[in-house]
Amino acid sequence: MRKFFVTGMCTLLLAASAVSAQAVPKFAYVNSQQLFQVVPGRAEAAAQLAKEQTAAQDQFKAMTDTLTKLQDAYAKETDQLKQAEKLKVFKDKENALNERADKIRAAIEERTAELQQPLMEMIQKVLEDFRTEMGLTMIFDVASGQGIAAIDKNLDVSDKVSTRLARMTAPKINAAGAGAATKPAAKPTAGPAVNPIGPKKPPTQ
Repeated sequence: MRKFFVTGMCTLLLAASAVSAQAVPKFAYVNSQQLFQVVPGRAEAAAQLAKEQTAAQDQFKAMTDTLTKLQDAYAKETDQLKQAEKLKVFKDKENALNERADKIRAAIEERTAELQQPLMEMIQKVLEDFRTEMGLTMIFDVASGQGIAAIDKNLDVSDKVSTRLARMTAPKINAAGAGAATKPAAKPTAGPAVNPIGPKKPPTQ
């Protein structure tokens, strides 16, 4: 009986040790900025976005020029009644263009996210496949560096993941969405407050 008890205890201890060994978490980390630099399609997406932003800039310039002409017409008018009328025209146009610029700005932000999404999904897939194959519990992103006082650089798998990532096929860049950000509104009914990527509107009188 004692022999069986000892044998049973040894079996349980070995099983517990095996379970314990399997339960030990394994971690690694990457720098997502490094990964984003090598993800296929990044350069094409950036070029497409730059093209659409340039088109938006052209629209902002045209809107600014329109407001400048209206402002000059108001400033040069000597008749008070006509001056008041021209000021109203300027204000109405300013409000309409402000609203239009807000829509263009929002469309550019949405387009940026749209172009980046397939790239981020590709990075996520490669990371998840790598984590599964390596039996890792978790892969951290240290790109921001926040909250990291010290770290074992042997846990850095950025180069390994980058190599895998670079072999992936680049996603197709859809240029169809460009019109949403740059197509002029038919007849805006109300306000671009200054767009961060566009020129500032002229000051009002």
